[in-house]
Amino acid sequence: MRPEMTPEEHDKCASVLERVHDFLDAELSDTDGDVIRLHLNECEQCLDEYDTEQEIKQLVQRCCGGSAPDGLRDKVRTKLQQAQSSHREAAES
Repeated sequence: MRPEMTPEEHDKCASVLERVHDFLDAELSDTDGDVIRLHLNECEQCLDEYDTEQEIKQLVQRCCGGSAPDGLRDKVRTKLQQAQSSHREAAES
């Protein structure tokens, strides 16, 4: 989330990110899913976080048959975020 966000924008992002796993698992109502989709289309930072979570979910499904062992999700998330940061820094150079 951007540091220059208003409190309302911050709350909206926090709300979306709290429900991103439910969205990925298609466990939200159509209306709630539409709200998340709209926000992701408008907020690049939340979309980046969504993309990271989606990559983790796909990787876990391929490698572990669906369930991640304890701590694996956090380790994978950290590595993906480091790789994304390196990629962004290289693109900005």
